[in-house]
Amino acid sequence: MHHFRGKLLEGNRIHLDPANVYIQYHSTPGGSRQGWYGYLLVASETDVEPGGVYTLKLEDGRSGLLQIDRLAPDPSGKIRATFVGDGPLV
Repeated sequence: MHHFRGKLLEGNRIHLDPANVYIQYHSTPGGSRQGWYGYLLVASETDVEPGGVYTLKLEDGRSGLLQIDRLAPDPSGKIRATFVGDGPLV
């Protein structure tokens, strides 16, 4: 997985800043596009909601929508918010 930093927004409201995000890329069926998924490390289970759709804006200028799948404890002591990218990360 690749580590990035950025911001997580819900609508126009900044939800996490900074957002520490770990992304894995994969080919979509048919190979015409690249999909992505991964996890965010958050301080609390109240930082994001499972099923919630957020905009991820990376420091390198790329952005995309993601949907939180589930929350689980991380060995770092934080919460791991697993997500799936919804559309391209461009």
